[in-house]
Amino acid sequence: QGAVARAIASNASATRSFTLDEFSNVCDAADDFLERAERLGGGRRCLALRATVAAQCKDLFAARHAAFAAKLGVVLEAETWTPATPVPPEFQKVLEDLADLSSAAGGSEGNESGDASSHSGGDVAGVSKNVSDALVFPNTGDTVVPVAASLALLKMVRDHVAAAARFPSLAPTAVHKTAELLRVFNSRTSQLVLGAGAMRTAGLRSITAKHLALATESVRLFALVTPLASNALAPALPESRRVGLLAELDRTVADLAKHARELHAKTVGIMRDRLAHHSSRLPTIWCSRVFTERSEYSRSSAGKEEEEEEDDISSNPGEILKDAKGAKGPSEFALALGKEIGTLRRVIAGTLCARDAAAVFDEVSTHFDESLTRTLREASRSVAKEWRAKMGDR
Repeated sequence: QGAVARAIASNASATRSFTLDEFSNVCDAADDFLERAERLGGGRRCLALRATVAAQCKDLFAARHAAFAAKLGVVLEAETWTPATPVPPEFQKVLEDLADLSSAAGGSEGNESGDASSHSGGDVAGVSKNVSDALVFPNTGDTVVPVAASLALLKMVRDHVAAAARFPSLAPTAVHKTAELLRVFNSRTSQLVLGAGAMRTAGLRSITAKHLALATESVRLFALVTPLASNALAPALPESRRVGLLAELDRTVADLAKHARELHAKTVGIMRDRLAHHSSRLPTIWCSRVFTERSEYSRSSAGKEEEEEEDDISSNPGEILKDAKGAKGPSEFALALGKEIGTLRRVIAGTLCARDAAAVFDEVSTHFDESLTRTLREASRSVAKEWRAKMGDR
C-alpha cells in the first residue's frame, strides 16, 4: 500500500488535470486494491493509501472549482445577454443529469423556489417558445431560455454535484463551492444588467427589455436548479451538519428571488418611463381638440361647455384618440405608445415564462390606467383655465 500511495502522490500535479471520469477510474483501481489488501491482511485497514486517495480527491475538487470560478468570470464578462439558441443537446442532457441525481437521492423535481421560479404555464398572448430554444425541466415541463453564461454555470453545478455523488466525503465542500458559484453569478449578473456593466464589458449600447428578460430567465433557471442540487447533495451530508449546510443553498435561492423582483421592477420601469415620455404630449393633443371644437361657441357658453368637457374625460377618456380636426382614429400619442407596447409584448412573451410575463403586463396595465386617467384630468383642468382666459371670462 505504501508503494501505491507514493505512486499516486507523485502524480499529484497530473491528477489535478484529470476529468472526473478519469479520476474515478484511478479511485476504482485503488478501491479494488484496498479491498484485496485488507482482506489478505486479515481486515487491517490500509490507512496510508486511503488518506492519500482522500487528499487527492480534495485537491482535484479544489483545482476544478478554481478553474470553474475563473471560467465563469470570463464568460460573464463577455456575455452579451442574447439567447443561446438553439440549445445544444449536451446542455439539455446536463439538466436531465441533475434531475436524475436529485430523483435518485429521493428529491422532487417539482420543488419550486419562491418568487423567482414558476411553471412555464403555456403561451402568453399567442407567443410561444420553441422547445429547441429553451431548456426543458424533466417531468415538470418548465422551460427556460438560457444565455451562454447560464449554460456554462449549469454544467459546473452538475459537475460539482456529480463529484459529491461519486465521492461522498466531498459533499460538504461541494455545498459551499456550489453556493459560491451561484452567488458569484447572481451578484455579477446584477452588476452587468441592472448596473449596466455589460455596456462596458461586452460593448452593449444600452440595457434593453430583452436583456432584462434574459437575465430574469437566467436567475429563474438557477432558482429551479438549486433545489435539485440541494436534494442530490443532502444524503451525502453528515446528519449533524445537514440542516446548516443546506441552509446556505436556501439563502442563495432567496437571493435569486430578490434579484428576480428587482429585474421585474426594472422591466416595468422601462414602460413607465416610455409612458411618461409620451404623456407629455397629451395636454397639447387635448387642448388642440378642445379649442378647435369650441372656438365656434359663444363667450357666454364657454364656461358651461368646459364643465361638460371635464365630465366627458371621466366617462369616455377614449375621446382623446381624435386628432385636432375631430376626425376619428388613433392620435400620434396612441400610435407611438401602442408600437412600444407591441415591442415589449414580443420581447417579454417570447422570452419570459407565462407567469412572469403576465406579472409584467398586469403591472404595466395598472400603471397606464392610473397615470393616463390622472394626466387627462389635469389636462382637462388646464384647458378649462386657458379657455376662460381666451374668452375673457377671468
